[in-house]
Amino acid sequence: MKGFPVAVEKDHIPGILEKSISSKDYSISSIEPLALPLYVIVADVSIKRAFGLRPRQFDRRYVIDGITEEVFRITEKPQYEEYCIENLRELPARLSESRAAEMAEKLTHKNVARSFKFFWYPEIEIRSVEKTWLLVWLVGFQDPDGAEYTSWINSFSGRVINPAPIS
Repeated sequence: MKGFPVAVEKDHIPGILEKSISSKDYSISSIEPLALPLYVIVADVSIKRAFGLRPRQFDRRYVIDGITEEVFRITEKPQYEEYCIENLRELPARLSESRAAEMAEKLTHKNVARSFKFFWYPEIEIRSVEKTWLLVWLVGFQDPDGAEYTSWINSFSGRVINPAPIS
């Protein structure tokens, strides 16, 4: 399985949690690796121009989260690495490849219309739709009173998603 590079290894998780939780009195009960589905999409755009000029051509690149359908625009193709992690569980995508391509085409048209003033409808062609993965760490931990909390740590950015309200 290939995905975005892992910058946060399992050994780094206690240090990251320490920065995001106000109380230092907690104990980690579980760390589980999860693979979130992502679609990397490249759309080619061509806009006709007047007076016999060649059409303006460029591409737009997007990463679409296969679960939340959140869209991120990127400037270049990401580098991937092969995941060799024990007990790695893949979360099923709620978004299909065809729906992801449709979303990218609509978004490309919206962005192009906003950026360029043109008399011709732009021609947009989806060049590639590639399914890849993002590794996240699902971390379960407890406060001194025994209350359970769960946070996600993005292994690519190191960002803590849903930090626990321990104070």
